[in-house]
Amino acid sequence: MKSSIGILLALCVVAASAVQVREPLHLKLGASQTTALTRASRMLPLQIGGGHVGPVIPLGGNLTVWGEYFVTIGLGNPPQTVQLQVDTGSSDLIVYAKGCKGQCSQPGNAEYDASKSKDFARVGCNHHEDDVYCVHQYCEGFTCGFQDNFGDGSGISGTVGQDRMTLANQASKGNVYLGQIMEVKAPNGFEATGVDGIMGMAFTALSGWHGPNAFQSWATSLSYKNSFSLCLGASGGSLSVGTDFTNSSGWQFTPVYEYQDQFWAWFIVHLEDVQINGKSIGMTHSQLNQHHVIVDSGTTLLLLHPTIFTKVQSTLLAMCSTTNLVGICGVSYNNSLFNNNCFPMTPQQVAQFPTFSFQFHGTGLLPLEPSFYLWEGCGEEGVYALGIQTMKGVGTIFGDVFMQRYNVWFGHGKENRNVGFGPLASCPSM
Repeated sequence: MKSSIGILLALCVVAASAVQVREPLHLKLGASQTTALTRASRMLPLQIGGGHVGPVIPLGGNLTVWGEYFVTIGLGNPPQTVQLQVDTGSSDLIVYAKGCKGQCSQPGNAEYDASKSKDFARVGCNHHEDDVYCVHQYCEGFTCGFQDNFGDGSGISGTVGQDRMTLANQASKGNVYLGQIMEVKAPNGFEATGVDGIMGMAFTALSGWHGPNAFQSWATSLSYKNSFSLCLGASGGSLSVGTDFTNSSGWQFTPVYEYQDQFWAWFIVHLEDVQINGKSIGMTHSQLNQHHVIVDSGTTLLLLHPTIFTKVQSTLLAMCSTTNLVGICGVSYNNSLFNNNCFPMTPQQVAQFPTFSFQFHGTGLLPLEPSFYLWEGCGEEGVYALGIQTMKGVGTIFGDVFMQRYNVWFGHGKENRNVGFGPLASCPSM
């Protein structure tokens, strides 16, 4: 997500607390505001078939202006068109609702109006279907409520309901659970212009009301395989439903692990090695996996645990004896790329930076070249920020900066809880 003063990185905590944490990463230059895309056109699937079990759906957004990717869906009957951030680091579908108070949607945003839907159903405080658990302290009268608080002091709250969901012009057979955002306390904005909420894609344990994942409910109702893949490009991307690349050339897979060996939450993976220009930074398995490692499309950057980032920082600084890395060599930490500053660079200067490689359990080394991790996040062409950063108290998060390098596959079912990384050539043509 992106506000007018920088990138917001989505960092969720266990849903049992009914609280989420989001920390802002402020770049030195503000990116320009954007206008909403044409909503109706983005509801159409690019293709159905062509080796995919389900539809291939276009995504809006990018790294340099929005700092996120979003999908157009319909909520209600008849469908009301909204655009939601695709977030593999959370579970719930939450959307601006009509009558929302505070710093809600901006001009160009849509609001979901439950009163206009024939299929909307209120979720009561004592609702017991689908293992939904309503946190009673957030009840609004007799309606189940939710509340999410963020690390910068902002927050959202609202009510829980059920309604029909339409994706790629295919309506769910039955209702899905959703959160109606009724109040926003976020001076810098909650979502980018033209983005109306979030579609969580992770596991139920992260749900603020312990309800089933809306996307998963939609896919299951239409008998699609319990998997999806994401391609995140320089101008939009794609969400492919029900894909299966297990026998495809060039693909590598790593298992998804339970949170503290107790329950499925995020897409947690195990990191085995980090290399810079083919040389390991020499950290143990436990050091590499402190505070967990997750793959999260709701986080803009590649965030490394502070211990790993310190090792990366010292390795890059050591290169200064032979290579002049712009923004690294000859500048203080406060004025460097390490501290979220931006520097103009030529293509030749970008190419001087090393290639990072990451190895997960069960995979070989997955490269990330400087053309991917040096990104124009300051809103100016040819001006670069370092897309590899750190955050105190946070583990390692492979966000969009890393994900854009691959076609990334997510398995949701008991038989296929893995994350796969495939070549960009396997992405559908846009």
